[in-house]
Amino acid sequence: MLSHFQKCTEPEAQTVLKYDSWEVSLIELQAFIALLFSLGVYDGRNIYAEMFWGKEWGISFFQQTMSGNRLQEIHRFLRLDLRPTKSIFLQTDKFALISEVWNAFISNTIVR
Repeated sequence: MLSHFQKCTEPEAQTVLKYDSWEVSLIELQAFIALLFSLGVYDGRNIYAEMFWGKEWGISFFQQTMSGNRLQEIHRFLRLDLRPTKSIFLQTDKFALISEVWNAFISNTIVR
């Protein structure tokens, strides 16, 4: 699934930024997801995500995993579909934007 995220996210960033060599590694995507889960623990506690990267009171786990700017950049461009094929697939599958990810998730969770 992470390879699919990578395959969809990189072209989006390259198109928006007009910078052909923008990349995100699979390790960065794993770190991104880990940070999102960790941030979710603090949700609803009046804590802003930026505080975790603060110089004085920041949490080292967040700072050492990824910069706050990189987290925001990946979040900005993260896609689960390829924009050029979006309209084609939506004509036959209303769930098309996440179908590939959903099907991979289901096949990975089936007990064999």
